[in-house]
Amino acid sequence: MYTNNPYSAWTKGSNFPSGAPPSVFGALPYSSSAAKAPMVTFTFTFNPSILSCTVTGPQNKIYYRIATDNPTPGFTFVHDGQGKPVVVIEWQSHPIVEIRGIVPKQYACQWLSLSSQRNARHMQVAGKKYVWAPGDGVICLFDTSSGTPELLGKITNGQTRVTLDLTTYAIQGGLTEAAIVSTILLLSGRNID
Repeated sequence: MYTNNPYSAWTKGSNFPSGAPPSVFGALPYSSSAAKAPMVTFTFTFNPSILSCTVTGPQNKIYYRIATDNPTPGFTFVHDGQGKPVVVIEWQSHPIVEIRGIVPKQYACQWLSLSSQRNARHMQVAGKKYVWAPGDGVICLFDTSSGTPELLGKITNGQTRVTLDLTTYAIQGGLTEAAIVSTILLLSGRNID
């Protein structure tokens, strides 16, 4: 039996100069939790709530404006930075959501369906499935298409504002509007089922 294992020193307590053990494959980078995709922060500043607010992004640029009951009672409209409507939410006994060009008009409870354990919500965008799950004071967005869930974003709720952090991967994958709408629905204080 071979007892001189060269990898036995690669334990959690090992002290490597870079903080991470070298790659087993030499030239390939080591995958660690520190090597996560960078996040972009969007801030929902209430006026007076998440249903009527502005959403700013990098360099405090306004990316979205959210208006409820203005101009039409019972509706929430999300306009992009150029003033074009991109989202409509109809507040009925079962709210209806539409994200133009991304999510066709449907019940919010279908689009953000509650898991059978009632501890997460499933979301489908462009044929891919994602999961919103609460944990440690945030609501996290995961890509579940591979075997291991990958964190794509998180929502942090405050008293006068909410922050939505999305990875650049999520933004490049076209999830920005879907994440904005999910944030509104999940934190609206209204029943979406």
